[in-house]
Amino acid sequence: MRTAKILGLMILMVLAIGVLRAEDKYKIIKDIEYAQISGVDDKYLSLDVYQPLSLGWHPVIFYVHGGGWTMGDKDMDKNKGKFFAESGFVFVSANYRLSPAVKHPAHIEDVARAYAWTHNNIRLHGGNPDKIFVMGHSSGAHLVALLATDEKYLKDRDLSLKDIEGAILLDGAGYNIPELKKTSPQLFNTFYAAAFGKDQQTLKNASPFFHISSGKHIPPFLVVYVDRKASKPQAKAMVDKLADSGVKAELFFAENRDHLSLDRELGDDHDPTTQAIVNFLENILKD
Repeated sequence: MRTAKILGLMILMVLAIGVLRAEDKYKIIKDIEYAQISGVDDKYLSLDVYQPLSLGWHPVIFYVHGGGWTMGDKDMDKNKGKFFAESGFVFVSANYRLSPAVKHPAHIEDVARAYAWTHNNIRLHGGNPDKIFVMGHSSGAHLVALLATDEKYLKDRDLSLKDIEGAILLDGAGYNIPELKKTSPQLFNTFYAAAFGKDQQTLKNASPFFHISSGKHIPPFLVVYVDRKASKPQAKAMVDKLADSGVKAELFFAENRDHLSLDRELGDDHDPTTQAIVNFLENILKD
């Protein structure tokens, strides 16, 4: 009887964590609810964790998907999750509420909630809360840049900019939204207006560029861009201002990539952008 009970418990444990093959190096814990907001579908307030199976406290990558603040989902990040988990990182991919159902600052507030959950709970998944990097593509790049420069969103969650080890931006164009409104009005009207409205002060407050200054403990940045009218000048201006403020900042041009393929190919063995990101991470972690 006792043997049967033990066998039953073992079967339940296997069903709970999924069947892991001998060659698997990581597991995925999906749809973890990081917050609850009345009337909001919980899928927008959930995240996935890609956890290495190797023992130890692993550095963490907190990833925010793109989609113009109006679309996208954490399921888009499976290849990246696999690559980084197999490379020894805990990879967290977070959803957030989307426009036009909400406007700024709802997106960044959700990202801050998800980051706080990660910081406070990642030890349960083998992650080191003192070694968390933020990374995002497109609108996700804007959101992690804002998280890493405007301290109020982390402060609201009892954290600070010191709690971010580094930031990686993948071809964002919203670092200086008032400037983008002038230079790319069609792009602004297609995506940005729905997410931020048109009030000039709101656009400025939502722009990471205007929150960069010295003495704020802003973490090191790697800013990646492709040959795109909207993102190229924004990336260069972002890095220049970070450097002028005493922040370590690197600029990387993703040659032979466009806005979508940059994100899609991330994690491929021979992808130069992936290697640049790995180098950036390793250089910080070895200090």
